Amino acid sequence: MENSEDLDRFLSNVDKIGQLLEDFQSSDTGVQQKAVAKADTLITTLDEPCRTKVNKTTVNTSPVLQPSMSSNTSSQEHFMKIMSRDAKERGRKRMVRLKEATALKDKGNEAYAQEDYETAVKCYSDGLAVLRDMQPLYTNRAQAYIKLERYEEAVMDCEWALKCNERCIKAYVHMGKAYLGLKNYNEARSCFEKILEIEPGKESMVKEYLDLVDLEEKKNNQETDAKEKLDKGDGEATAVPQLLEKLSRPGQMPLYYCGGLESLSQAVTDYTGKTLFRLNNGFSIIGSNDVLKSCLLQETDDLLSQELCVSVLKLWRIVCHENVQENQKILMKCPLARQSVVQLLTSDHAEVVKECLELLSLYSNTLYGRRLAIDNLDLHMLVRNLMRCISEAKRQRGITAVCILETFAAEDGFRLKLRNMLTDSVVVPLKTILGSISKSNQQVLTSLISAVGFLAKDEVIRQNLAHRRECWEAFLTAIKQCGSSEYNDVIHLMLGLIISLSTVTSLTIQAHAVSLCDCCLDLLENADEEIVTRAMGVLSTVLPQSSEAVQHAVRRKVIHTICRLLKGKGQTATKFAVKTLTVCTAVSDTAREELVKSDKKLSNLRRLLRSNSDEVISGNAALCLAHCFELEGVATHLLGTDIVLLLLRLAAGEPKKTAVQQNAAIALGKLCQSEPSVTEISDDICGSGNYTAEMRLKMGRSVEPGDVVPAQGNLRVIINLKTNNSQINLGVTACCLSPTRQLDLNNSTHCLFFRPGAELPGITPLPSALSTSASFTISLFQMINYSVVYLHCDLSVCLRNHSDCERQCLQQRSAFSSEGADTVAANLRNHISFGPVLKQAKNSTFPTEIDPSQLDLVLVFVSLVVGVSLVSLVLLLVWLAYHRRAIWLLRSAAPSPACCGCLRP
Repeated sequence: MENSEDLDRFLSNVDKIGQLLEDFQSSDTGVQQKAVAKADTLITTLDEPCRTKVNKTTVNTSPVLQPSMSSNTSSQEHFMKIMSRDAKERGRKRMVRLKEATALKDKGNEAYAQEDYETAVKCYSDGLAVLRDMQPLYTNRAQAYIKLERYEEAVMDCEWALKCNERCIKAYVHMGKAYLGLKNYNEARSCFEKILEIEPGKESMVKEYLDLVDLEEKKNNQETDAKEKLDKGDGEATAVPQLLEKLSRPGQMPLYYCGGLESLSQAVTDYTGKTLFRLNNGFSIIGSNDVLKSCLLQETDDLLSQELCVSVLKLWRIVCHENVQENQKILMKCPLARQSVVQLLTSDHAEVVKECLELLSLYSNTLYGRRLAIDNLDLHMLVRNLMRCISEAKRQRGITAVCILETFAAEDGFRLKLRNMLTDSVVVPLKTILGSISKSNQQVLTSLISAVGFLAKDEVIRQNLAHRRECWEAFLTAIKQCGSSEYNDVIHLMLGLIISLSTVTSLTIQAHAVSLCDCCLDLLENADEEIVTRAMGVLSTVLPQSSEAVQHAVRRKVIHTICRLLKGKGQTATKFAVKTLTVCTAVSDTAREELVKSDKKLSNLRRLLRSNSDEVISGNAALCLAHCFELEGVATHLLGTDIVLLLLRLAAGEPKKTAVQQNAAIALGKLCQSEPSVTEISDDICGSGNYTAEMRLKMGRSVEPGDVVPAQGNLRVIINLKTNNSQINLGVTACCLSPTRQLDLNNSTHCLFFRPGAELPGITPLPSALSTSASFTISLFQMINYSVVYLHCDLSVCLRNHSDCERQCLQQRSAFSSEGADTVAANLRNHISFGPVLKQAKNSTFPTEIDPSQLDLVLVFVSLVVGVSLVSLVLLLVWLAYHRRAIWLLRSAAPSPACCGCLRP
C-alpha cells in the first residue's frame, strides 16, 4: 500500500466484507445464501495477487533501491491518519443509522401498544434493515411474533439477539415463551432456567415462568387425554358435548335450562369432564344464551330465574374447582361472568349470594386465581359489595366475605387499584361495624381489621386512612367498647393498625392524640403483655405529634410504667418504651426529673447501650441520656460508671449506624458540658486524635462535687484517659484553683507542676510511669482563701516510643513550667475541672490523712495505750476475785439465824 490506489482497494474490500457480515446476520435465508456466494468470490479475488504465476527462480540484476527510513515512516503516518479519518466517518454514519433505527423501534412500540402486531413487525424489520446489530429490535420483533403465534420466527430473532448480547435476559424470556407456544416444554424450561445463571436475583420471576410451563404442559396433557377418551366413545366423555349441544338451543323455558345445567354439573366433576367443557365452548355457550344472560344480569326477578342463576354459578364453580387454571382464566375473560359475579353479591336471594361468595373464594385461594380476579374484576364494586355482606347480620356470609377481602388485600395489585376509591368502599362501612362490636361479630371484626391492615401497607392508602377523621373516631369508640378481656384479640389487631397509621404525620392524629393516649395509658394496666406492648407502640408514634399529649401522659405517670417495661426482656416492648421515653424527656422537664429520681445512675439506659444491638434502641437510649444530662447534677451521679466508655464506643461504632453515632456524640457533648470533670482533649503535638478524660478526687472515699471536706485535709486527684491505646502518655501541665466554675484570672491561684528546682507548697506529685493516668495530692484550702473551690487542670497528650513527638511534648511541658501564671492560665487548652468543693472548718465525715513521717510515732503511742489498758484490766480482775472469796469465807463462819416465821407446836 505504497500508493493511493492500494489504499482505495483496501478500503473497498473492507466495505464489501462489512456488508457481507450484515447479510450473514439476516433472517432471510435467501440473503444469507447470496452472501455466502459473494464471500467465495471475494476470497478468490483477494487470493489472486498472492498466487505464484511462474514456478522458477530468477536473479534481479537491477535491484530497486530500498526506500529510506524517513520515507517509510512518513508513509505509515499518512496511512494511520487516513485510517483514523475513516474510523471517524464510519462512527458518524453509524450514529445516523442508530438514530434512524431507534425512531423505527419507537414507531413499532406504539403499534405494539395498540395491538397492531403486523405493523409493529414491519417497523422492527425496517429498523433492522438500517442497523443489523441492534439487539432491542430483535427482542421486540420476537415479542410481536409471539402475539401473532409465529413462534419459530420468534425463536430465530431471540437467537440473533443473543449473538448481539449473550447475557440478554429479555431474549431468553421471549425464547422460552416461543418454545412454550411450540409446546416444547423442556426447551422452554431450559431458557427460563438460563436466566438464573445470568442473574440469580430473578428467582421469583423465573419461578412464575416455570409454573406457567407446568400449567401449559398440564393443560396439554389433560386435553390430549380428554380427546382420546372422546374418540374412544367413553360414555362419560360423550355426555358433556351432548349436554352442551342441548344447552345451546335458544328460546327454551328456564326450567329446561335448569335441568340441563344440573345434569352438566354432575358430568364435569373430573378433569376429563372439565376439559371437555372447555374444549366444546361451554363458557361461550352459556354466555351467549339470552335466557341465562337475563338471569345473571338480574333483568328478571322471579324465583325460577334465581334458581337458574344459582345453577349457572354452581356450574362455573365446579368446572373451575381443583386448580383447573385454564378454565379459571377463560371464565375471567368472559364479560358476562366478570360482571355478574360481582353484581350478584347484592342480590336479595341468599343462595345466589352464597354461590357468588363460594366462586370468589375459589379464586382467592390461589395466587393464580387472585391475580386473574384482580386483573379482570371491577375491584371498587367488589370491595363495596363485600363490605355490604360483612355489615349484614348473617354471620356465615360475613365470615366468607371478609376472608375473601383479607386474602385479596394482601396482594400489591389489589391495593394499587384501590388507592383512589378507598373512602367510600371501606372507611364508611368500617366506622359502622366498629361502632357496634359484640360477641357475635368478633370473628368477622378481627378479619376485617386484618384486611384493613393489609391495605394500609400501601403508602397512598395509609396516608388516606391516617387523614380520615372517621377512622380515628371509630378506633376510639371501638377501644372503649372492648374493655373486657374477651375482646383482647380485637384490641390487639386494632392497636397494630393504629401503630401503622400513626406513623403518618397528620393534623387529624394530633387532634385525637390526647384521647388516644388516654386509652393506651389505661391499656398499660392490661394483663396481656402483647396488648401492653402494642399500647406502648401507639404512644411511641402518637406522642411525637402532640406536645399536649406528652404533658398529659407525663401527668398520668407514664414514666414509671416505662421504667418497668425497660426492665423486661421483650425486644419490641423495649423498643417502643425507650422511644416513648425519649419523646417525653425531649419535651418535658418533669419527665426527666421523674426518670432521674427513679434511677439516679440511669442504669436501665446504660444497660441498653451496653447490651442491645438494635440500632433504634441504642440510638434512642443515647438521645434520652442527652436529654437527662441537661438537668443539673445528673452527670455527677454518673461519675465512676462506664457511661463515657459506652458513649465513646457507640460514637466510634459502625459507619452504617450514623443515627446511633450522632446521638452518642450529642450525649457525650452534653455530658462534658454539664460535668466539667469529664472532658474531651486532643493530641496537639503528635496528632494521634481526641480522647475523653475524667478527673476524680478522693479522701478516704470518693469526693463528689458539692461535698464538704476538712480545711486541713489532703485530697488525692486522679485523672484518667478513656482509651485502649497503650502508647498514649497523659501529662498534667498546670493546675489552678478558682472560686468559680469558670477560671477567673483575677481570683485564682496557679500551681505550676514539674518546675525544675521548685517546690510547690500543698502539692505532692505521686510517682508513676508513663501511662494514660496521672495523680497527685493537694491541700485545696491551704492554697486559696475561699470556702468554695474549683480545681482546673491543663493536660497534655503524647505518644510513647515516638521519640520526636515525646521530645516535643517534654519540651512543651518545660516551656509551660517556666512561664508566668497569667500566661499559663491563658494557655489552658485541654481543660478539665472539678467542683465545687466546700470547706468544713469543724469535724467532717472525711478521715484526715496522716503524714507518713509521723506514722511510726503514732504506732508507738497507740501500742503504749493498748498495753497499759490491758495491764490495768488484769489487775482489776485479780482484785475482784480475791474480794469475792473473802466475803464467802466470812459468811460461812457465822451461825445460822433462827427461822422467825416457823410455826411451833
